[in-house]
Amino acid sequence: MTIHEYLDERGIPRKSIGYTYLYDMVVECIRSPTMPYHLNRFIEQYATKNNLKSANIERTMRYAIKKNNPKVSLCEFIIEAGIQLRKRFKNMGFAEKYNKFNTIFDIDIKDFEFMDGYDFIAKFGDNVVKIDGLYINKKGNYNDHPVAIIADEKILLDLPSHMTDTVNEVLQDSESIDLIKKGLVGLKAHEYVDKTYHKRCVGYEWCDL
Repeated sequence: MTIHEYLDERGIPRKSIGYTYLYDMVVECIRSPTMPYHLNRFIEQYATKNNLKSANIERTMRYAIKKNNPKVSLCEFIIEAGIQLRKRFKNMGFAEKYNKFNTIFDIDIKDFEFMDGYDFIAKFGDNVVKIDGLYINKKGNYNDHPVAIIADEKILLDLPSHMTDTVNEVLQDSESIDLIKKGLVGLKAHEYVDKTYHKRCVGYEWCDL
């Protein structure tokens, strides 16, 4: 059983914002069994790292749990998840079990390939391209930056770092997430010359579909 399957079994809606936060909390609890006993501190650290508000994170997680687990506290839920999944992961490759999906948009991206803006323009020109998800890449060789998921083409489009704040806002807004999941959001790219550094750059425009 994967973490996704466990959360599904406990009735946590994958479309809820709290789902991805719970997922990350469970991952940390599996790594560190004492984590739930310092939950508030961990949530604050998590919020700071991801440019989020700790109160919003905690509230959305409690809301995601409440419907199908009304008598279980947030701390109890994470402890139990850690215990159950730690047993199941004992003899398995841990990374294999929880690094396959983009959790908010529930997309398996393990076989997707990264693409930069110039290749994106070469492939799609000035056409509007539907996106299927977004996330912040914190594992690259450069600064944290957003990535757009284009599922039909198996593309992970690297977006410029100056769009990070905007994408973080999108990832905290359930209405925006829902629009993306419904296929109603696209991106259109264009080239321009940076007046400060006098170099070619790629910019992006959000589009309603």
